[in-house]
Amino acid sequence: LLYYGRDYPLGYKYFRDRCHKAFVKNRDETDPQQIQKHISRGEFIIKELEALYRLRKYRYLKQRYYPEKSDDDDDLAGKIDPKLMLKKFEAKTISQQQQSSPSSSSPTESIKEEIKQ
Repeated sequence: LLYYGRDYPLGYKYFRDRCHKAFVKNRDETDPQQIQKHISRGEFIIKELEALYRLRKYRYLKQRYYPEKSDDDDDLAGKIDPKLMLKKFEAKTISQQQQSSPSSSSPTESIKEEIKQ
């Protein structure tokens, strides 16, 4: 575990202290089932640390080879705005309803104008 903790985001000392506390806390455990449970937990932590390091490496490489666009308009390109998506969905639904029954046109036009603004 200490080997995997050397690149921990909060630092090696923090990881080492936490790991030591976990071992000291469970040093008197004699039940084989509980010991196996703790070993499984340690293996899980190793897998999570490996995934964390892979993700960090992936993000670094992505940033290095695919730099962010500098345009101000593209700042929100990767973010999802739920309110805007809801407005678009409502406008689409209303326009579909209007196409099937063209009796009321004023609510659709007002929603489309709100979206354009």
